[in-house]
Amino acid sequence: MPLDLGSLGRVEVVSIKDARPGQIVMRAVTNQAGVVLCPEGQQLTERLIERLRAAGVVTLVVEGSRKTGPSVAERLEQLERRFRGVKSGRLLEVKAAVERCLQASMKQD
Repeated sequence: MPLDLGSLGRVEVVSIKDARPGQIVMRAVTNQAGVVLCPEGQQLTERLIERLRAAGVVTLVVEGSRKTGPSVAERLEQLERRFRGVKSGRLLEVKAAVERCLQASMKQD
């Protein structure tokens, strides 16, 4: 789902598995030591995606796409299903935080 992060414009957080050549990286990718692996504004290539995957990168912030994903209501339903039966206080705090974010995004739309 595309997000609006002010000066970054419309961006989307994607799994490295879903990254596609041609997408534009909107936030520099760094390793744990802070070394830049891919600068902001870089266009992804198949080779670059493979290098980032090999370096252990899991997600990327890329320019927002025009396609739409699940609605907020569908995401809330998915969240409920995923946390069904969870009793851990910390995990339930995570669920509540995600739920608040999703509900806030409904108010912005």
